[in-house]
Amino acid sequence: MEKFLKYDIKVEKNERNPQQCKFVISPLEKGMGNTLGNALRRTMLFDIPGSSIFAVKVNDATHEFQAIEGVKEDVTQIILNLKGLAIKIDENAFTDDELAELTIEKWPVMEVSASGKCVVKASDIKTPAGFEIVNKGLYICELTSPESKLDLKLYARRGRGFVTFTQNHDEIKSLGIIATDSNFSPIIRVGYSVEDIKLSKSETCDSLTVEIATNGAISPSDALAYAAKLISDYLQPIVGINEHISQMKLIEEQKREQRSERLSASIEDISLSVRSYNCLKRAGIQTIHELTEKTRSEVEKIKNLGRKSLREIQKKLIEYGLSFKDERSDDKED
Repeated sequence: MEKFLKYDIKVEKNERNPQQCKFVISPLEKGMGNTLGNALRRTMLFDIPGSSIFAVKVNDATHEFQAIEGVKEDVTQIILNLKGLAIKIDENAFTDDELAELTIEKWPVMEVSASGKCVVKASDIKTPAGFEIVNKGLYICELTSPESKLDLKLYARRGRGFVTFTQNHDEIKSLGIIATDSNFSPIIRVGYSVEDIKLSKSETCDSLTVEIATNGAISPSDALAYAAKLISDYLQPIVGINEHISQMKLIEEQKREQRSERLSASIEDISLSVRSYNCLKRAGIQTIHELTEKTRSEVEKIKNLGRKSLREIQKKLIEYGLSFKDERSDDKED
């Protein structure tokens, strides 16, 4: 398994939506694609912290089923719209411990004050220092008459996972402030897939593709890295059970071992066309190592090889991280 500990991660960004991204991770040991994919997916969905509202105050409404004069939406619909808010709370401004000590009356409040006929969006929310609304275009409600007024107070905090209305209600204990559900996860969607990739005629590996969509409060790359770090930190004490294993340097040694294995393989293993393969065999080249010890011009002079075959051979070497003798630095190869 050591030879798979050094893998590549290809990032495929969505140019139209930076909150979506695809990551292709390979080559992985057979079976590790699903193991890593499932662990990363579950960790991103349930364990990445984020911010969410947990209570609101809308004019003088005392419950969520109340209608508001001059406002198109009732309190329930306004709350549903507000659940789509993507919020960032700066830990340098308010630590979780500091917020936990505050009563609801002293909580830093985000506010909207609107009047007249207008559409209220997230950009209309005034935030205290340390609070930021990411998706400012989010629709909240519509005021339908010149006499309409809306005074909206929003209470938000950091957390993980999902907290129900009932749990938040038990903590508020204040009349006129309506508890809401809290969905703290900044992850909208995570999916993964695993496919087989052929390394040689007799060996295959896993290629893991992870697709991530966030609400903008965290980037897909940061979400993936955070999940990996969290899993790593949880596993580290288990690795420490055996001091000898914890000190093994598998990843550093992998590159040298993997290159040695590739060089010792037969030229049959790089799946060349019949013409290219026969030309190399007739020239007495049996292994990949023998091929990489040739310069490009030496290979080019092989009888009946041709430019097309030369390009094919060169492409195959590049796929294996190798090259002709005159196209590499021996210092780098070591």
